[in-house]
Amino acid sequence: MRSVITIPLASFFVFLAGFNVWVMLSGRTAGLNGHRWMLLHRIAGYTFITIFAVLSFFMLLRLKGMPDELSPRLTLHAGLALLLVPLLFTKVVLVRSRKAPWAALIALGVSIFATGFTLVAMNISVHYLRNASPHKLPTWISKAVVIAICLLAARAVLALRAQTNPLSRSQHI
Repeated sequence: MRSVITIPLASFFVFLAGFNVWVMLSGRTAGLNGHRWMLLHRIAGYTFITIFAVLSFFMLLRLKGMPDELSPRLTLHAGLALLLVPLLFTKVVLVRSRKAPWAALIALGVSIFATGFTLVAMNISVHYLRNASPHKLPTWISKAVVIAICLLAARAVLALRAQTNPLSRSQHI
């Protein structure tokens, strides 16, 4: 498969995993339309597994007949893909047993999302960084992005500190 196909498909793969985690963590399945959200979660989950199987098949075809060992990045990529297999299998088996503890399902779902995200992000970032030219982006934009991220992180830390310290609110009143 070419990158024109694999990049959108892999991005959709990560989106489905993130969507499923969001559905379960937001409590949408407990509401009035819970059965619809659960059905949507199930469809997205099986679509995720199908895309994973298709991508894995075509990635294995790329490796067929390679005379040399894989690079460390590709070895890590293959290892993460192999790690997803037992995670997905365990999640499906636990869900099918219908007596699975909720916390175990949430932990498995988040683990599947984190593994899938890492699996895709490490190769998409390499793809785009290889094609990027350092002369296309002025240095001042890079500096502005770094400063903006630092300011947002500082703001988040200060907001968190204000939430965890209830005395700070009463002292200012």
